[in-house]
Amino acid sequence: MEKLGNLMFELANEDRLRILIRLQEKAIRLTQISNKLKLNMQETSRHLSRLSEAGLVSKDAEGRFRIQPFGEEILILLDGFEFLEKHRDYFNSHVLSELPPSFRYRIGELKTCVLSNDFFTSLHLTDNLIRRAEKYVWMISDQVLVSSKPFAKELIEKGTTKFRWILLEDLMPPPDFEPLPFVSGRMERKTLKKIDVAMAITEKEAQLAFRGTDGKMDFRTFSVVDPLPLNWCKELYEYYWTRAKIGRPKAMENW
Repeated sequence: MEKLGNLMFELANEDRLRILIRLQEKAIRLTQISNKLKLNMQETSRHLSRLSEAGLVSKDAEGRFRIQPFGEEILILLDGFEFLEKHRDYFNSHVLSELPPSFRYRIGELKTCVLSNDFFTSLHLTDNLIRRAEKYVWMISDQVLVSSKPFAKELIEKGTTKFRWILLEDLMPPPDFEPLPFVSGRMERKTLKKIDVAMAITEKEAQLAFRGTDGKMDFRTFSVVDPLPLNWCKELYEYYWTRAKIGRPKAMENW
C-alpha cells in the first residue's frame, strides 16, 4: 500500500498530470514541455525527475522525455477517476454497484459523455435518437417510454429499422397504453427480473441512465456519441440480452 500511496501522491499534482498527458501525445524535450505548459525550467525539471522516479516517464538518448508503458496504463485508469469526479453529484445519488464488474472497471471509457440533468431534455434526446436511427434501436428500461412510440412505429412500418426491447418482467404499463403491433423479424422482446440501467442505443449514438440510490430510474441521461463509450454501451446491452428471457412483460400479454 505504501507504493500505491506514493504513486497517488505523484499523480495528485496537477502540473505533473499535465506533463504526463502531454507526453502521451509524443516525446519532447524539457524546454518544449516548459514552454507548452508555461512552467519555469526548474519546476519542469523537478516534476520530470519525480515522474521518472515513479517509473511513469523516461529520457531517451536524444534528451527527449517520453511516457512509459506503465504511465500509459495509469492514464487509462485515471479516465475513470476523471469521469466520476466530473459528475460527483450525480454519482452520489446513483449507483454503479449492480453493473458487471468488468464494466465498472471500464467506466473511464464514458469520459466524453455529456450529462443532461433535466428529465424532459433527456426524454427529448431519446426520442430524437430513435428518429435518427437507420439500422437498429436497442432499448432496455424498467418503464415504458410512451413518447417514443410514434417514432418507433414509423420506423417499423418503413421496414428499415430493427428493434430490440429488454423490459422488466413485472412491468406495469401506463393506463390505456397500447403496445405496438408485434412484427416478426423486425422486433425482438425479452425480459429481466431486475433492471439497473436504462439505455437507448442505435448504430451511431446512445442515451444512458443509471439507477438512483433510492432504487428508482430518474432518466437523467448521458449522451453517447464517441465510438469508445458507444461500444461500452453496446457490449453492456449484449451482456443483458444474452441473460434476458425471451418474451414480454406479464402485464403486456397482448403484445
